[in-house]
Amino acid sequence: MAAQRARLMREIQLLKKSPPPGVQCWVHDDSNVTVLHADVAGPPDSPYEKGVFRVELDCSGRYPFEPPKARFITPIYHPNIDTAGRICLDLLKMPPKGSWKPSINISTLLTSLQLLMGEPNPEDGLLPDVSSEFKYRRGEFLRKARAFTQKHAVGSSSSSSATATASADATGKVPESVVGEEDQTRRVLEEKESGGGVDKERAADQGMHAAKDEDDDNSENVPVRVVRTSKRRVVDPVPAHHDSTGAPPSKVPST
Repeated sequence: MAAQRARLMREIQLLKKSPPPGVQCWVHDDSNVTVLHADVAGPPDSPYEKGVFRVELDCSGRYPFEPPKARFITPIYHPNIDTAGRICLDLLKMPPKGSWKPSINISTLLTSLQLLMGEPNPEDGLLPDVSSEFKYRRGEFLRKARAFTQKHAVGSSSSSSATATASADATGKVPESVVGEEDQTRRVLEEKESGGGVDKERAADQGMHAAKDEDDDNSENVPVRVVRTSKRRVVDPVPAHHDSTGAPPSKVPST
């Protein structure tokens, strides 16, 4: 057990100093150094590109004489990885079915997982439907894999959730820093809502002024009639009881 712990600590230090490209690894819980978490970046030119996938490695068995138990925590659409995150890879199996050796370390294993993401093996798949899709309907497979990656491994929402989960203490309480970010977001939304109310009131005032101006314009369009005299023209407004020609309304004969 002491030899196992010493080897794991050496490997972890090596991963911190010179990690493989696109890979980060750390001890999940300081009280148990045999359980590791790693973030593996999706390979370029693959449907997993721009995604970051969380992997768990459980080395509590007879590691390094037996391979660690590995699983994907982040959901991924892949022929060799099932919905529970279990992985079908030769390096994770003992001979004769697999190719695990005590000389293989965590760094090599994580690199192999990254290669498997970029080069699936449909002949040894865990999900027959996905394996068949990869072989015979490649376009459909790529579309689904990209959508899965975008939903679960890309974006601020997924990274924020992972940060909040990793930062929570043993009691399940989210740290004050995360709570502070949520409060700040809530205040911004409230300011936007109150600002929207001010904008609505301002728009209502502008509408009232516009209506008043329209009434003033209509009052200037009162029909007029021209009265000719010997000396000058007199223009006066048409009384309300006259029609538009200026003639008085016809009298209705009394009965």
